[in-house]
Amino acid sequence: MGFAHCLPEVLVRVSGEPRLEHDPRVADLAADAAALVASYDYSDFLVRMGPVHDDQGTGDERPYDLVIRFDHAKIDAVLRNLGTPPWRGPRPQVVPVIAVKGITRTYLLSAEVTAGAEQRGSLANAAAQYGLPLQVPSEAMLAAWGVTASGFPSPRAEPQEGRALVAGTLYFDEAKPGWMGTWRMRWRGADYSWGISGVNYDEAFRSLMRGVARVASGRGTPD
Repeated sequence: MGFAHCLPEVLVRVSGEPRLEHDPRVADLAADAAALVASYDYSDFLVRMGPVHDDQGTGDERPYDLVIRFDHAKIDAVLRNLGTPPWRGPRPQVVPVIAVKGITRTYLLSAEVTAGAEQRGSLANAAAQYGLPLQVPSEAMLAAWGVTASGFPSPRAEPQEGRALVAGTLYFDEAKPGWMGTWRMRWRGADYSWGISGVNYDEAFRSLMRGVARVASGRGTPD
């Protein structure tokens, strides 16, 4: 079960094609994911908290992480058969410049703002899911770029190779209810915009990362 659960995420990370998450062909492959595994083991999540006591009959239960190592050549071959060959080369660092408009307050999502602590964690999880490095800008960086929380962010930042600067708004719509994310990015001379609505902010941030992955990997425009 763990192999089948991990396979779609691995294929997405290696290819840069988020659409594989819901590709029925991947679901079929997942049923035999064990054939693509080179090795696996279990990592003791609480290893620093002391030895295992289960053998003493105490009923001490410890959580373990399943660590799977897929066969590189087999994964590459699967992706080529799916028409989405591996994404070679370095991944761009995602720099989100986001104005958050919640129920009670509006703020820029920075590395320091207290109200954005959980959202920073959510962004980090979304970036990891799609294999993208992340830098949440500091308040000093946002100030230097002339960004304010009013209106749509328009950062005056110089383009840098290997950095995907995504400007956007995250707005809580009580009518849905749910969050609405609107994203814009300029990448290699072209402008892209996309968004999502009626979701929690975890899914909103995943939509941001999916868009960056599709564009940067050359798969196409954001969904």
